[in-house]
Amino acid sequence: MYLLYRDEADLTRIGAALTRAFLPNATIRQFAAAGIDLVRQDT
Repeated sequence: MYLLYRDEADLTRIGAALTRAFLPNATIRQFAAAGIDLVRQDT
């Protein structure tokens, strides 16, 4: 699978759109918890 984009500045909006598409009912709190888990796994 490939994703073509014009500029790196578009990646934030692309990421948000993909997140809404695949996780439409997720809350901000759930996203924050997932982000914290990812950071903890990397250390």
